[in-house]
Amino acid sequence: MSRRQMCACIGTDRQTGALRLQSYAGSTMTAPPPPPPGWYSDPDGANTQRYFDGTKWTDHRAPLNPSFSPGPLAPPESQPKRPGPAKSLWPFAIMAIVGPVIAFVTFILMQLAFGAADSAGGGTLWFQIIGFVLFLVWLASIAATIVGIIGAIVRSVRQNRSN
Repeated sequence: MSRRQMCACIGTDRQTGALRLQSYAGSTMTAPPPPPPGWYSDPDGANTQRYFDGTKWTDHRAPLNPSFSPGPLAPPESQPKRPGPAKSLWPFAIMAIVGPVIAFVTFILMQLAFGAADSAGGGTLWFQIIGFVLFLVWLASIAATIVGIIGAIVRSVRQNRSN
């Protein structure tokens, strides 16, 4: 028993425009389901698109859209990076200077409040609450001082690099 290889191609009937599958030997076979209706490259080889209605090619033609053509895309044009507006060092400097002052004042007031709570017999809860609130303000001022110092250093280094 001999094996025969057959090669096939999809073509269009010149008279009806219908798609059909043909072997190289010339015998017609049943075609697979046709592609869905839509615009495709013109089978006549023109540089146009042609509308396929699902069964046959119509006479409607349109130019190929170059933005949809396959192929490598052009690289995007790179634009030089523009420096942004100069950012001020002052907010961090104010935090670094005012933070320790507020920390010192709240520490003194906190010590007075907790001392009054220890020495007073009645109403010590209010002194403890005031002392705790002052403690939170003291912690926030310490954090502001640290952020101010680090922010001032980082901002000055970035400004020196950009110059």
